[in-house]
Formats: sequence, structure tokens, C-alpha cells
Amino acid sequence: MCNSMLEVYKALHPHVLQLHIRWAQFRFLFTVSDQRMTVLTNIAPGFFAIIRDVLRDDAFISLGRLTDQSNTLGKSNLSMITLVERAEGSDSLELSATARSLLNQLLECVENIRQWRNKWFAHTDLDQALLEKPLPNTKVQRDKIDKALHLIRELMRLFADHLSQKPVDYDLRVVPGDADALAQLLESL
Repeated sequence: MCNSMLEVYKALHPHVLQLHIRWAQFRFLFTVSDQRMTVLTNIAPGFFAIIRDVLRDDAFISLGRLTDQSNTLGKSNLSMITLVERAEGSDSLELSATARSLLNQLLECVENIRQWRNKWFAHTDLDQALLEKPLPNTKVQRDKIDKALHLIRELMRLFADHLSQKPVDYDLRVVPGDADALAQLLESL
């Protein structure tokens, strides 16, 4: 069972890393300062609104996938639930208990995100689309995404330690020529 845990852990890593990098780009552009938002709005408001929405929607979709059930319609899914269930099938009671606790917190944190993903992004639910305000009672704030990413990092670190893997610093998410570099350039104009 340890090998299957390791395989799932390694398969999850690029998806977790990609989510962190893309969300960091969102944060660089849209949450650093009011001055930055003013510059972006003055230079190209339509373009940056599209970028904001695409990066936000990508985070919702990615978080939805990472928290999918381990099986859907008889097919196995690559998800944090799959990883935790593999741990629960192992001999490590401490790993299982800690992982399940973190996973439960994560699932609670992404409940509204998953609702948006399932009703609006993954496919467009007709009943929701016909409403004047789709999903009006389902709000998601940036801090929920930040908290979800924190919990995912904790889960990945827990498994890295258990599986004797070098832990990945998902907090280090700077890429050359990233959104922060673009915004700094635009601010200097």
C-alpha cells in the first residue's frame, strides 16, 4: 500500500504546484496594493478583468479537482481524498488520523468553491443559469482559497515526511517574468 500512496503523492505534486503558482500570480496582480489595482485599471481594465476572472476560475476548478471523491462513476480520481484513503488503508494510524483531520478541514473550507465548480464551471447547470443571480447565496472569499492552499500544503508535507520524500516548498512560487514583474513594470511607467 505504501507504493500506491507514493504514486498518488507524486502524481498530485504537479497539480498542487501548478495551483500554487497560478494563485500566486493572482495575488501578485490583484492583492498587493490599491496603487497596483489603480495602475492596472487605468492601463487595461478589460484585459486585467479577464485575467482576474480566469485565474480565479482556475483556482476554483483546480481546488474542485483536488478535492474530488476518490471514485466517480467507477473510475478512480487523482485527489487528496484518494491519497488520504490510501493512508487509511495502510498500517499507519497516526498518519491516517492526522491526514483525515486535515482533509476534513480542507473539505469544509472548499465547500462553496466546489459548489461553484460543480454548478457553474465544470458544466453550466441550467436551473442555476436561468436564475437572475446564479448561486447568490454561495460566496467565496480569497481567504478561503488561501486557507485551502495552506491545508493542501500541510497534507503534502505530512505525506512527504511519511514517504521519506524531500518536502516541496509550495510557498516558493516565483517564476521568471511573472505577474509581479509585469505589474512592477506597469507601475514604473
